[in-house]
Amino acid sequence: MLATVQQENFLANEKNKTKLIELLVETLTAREIEVSTATGDSDGSIVRCGLNKVTSHSSVFVIGDDVALLVLLTALAPPDRNIYFMKPGRRNIEDKLYSPDNCRS
Repeated sequence: MLATVQQENFLANEKNKTKLIELLVETLTAREIEVSTATGDSDGSIVRCGLNKVTSHSSVFVIGDDVALLVLLTALAPPDRNIYFMKPGRRNIEDKLYSPDNCRS
């Protein structure tokens, strides 16, 4: 389906946002991709989910636009875990990849 409205206008309507989330959950679940939905503090839920998935032998990438995700990862991620934050690029701006270890002082 071709979108005829701007993303900001579409997502400003709570019914549109809820229906989109339901559709995404249904589609991803049907493809056997683990899905969890957050209510309230989504940043905290996203980081906790990533931290629960990472082990000493695996890497986890948290992808988002909100720098709060990187702040939470920096504060909460154990230094022996390979967990990263990726901020997707837009148009001519490249993706950025951050390690919480490099953000600690």
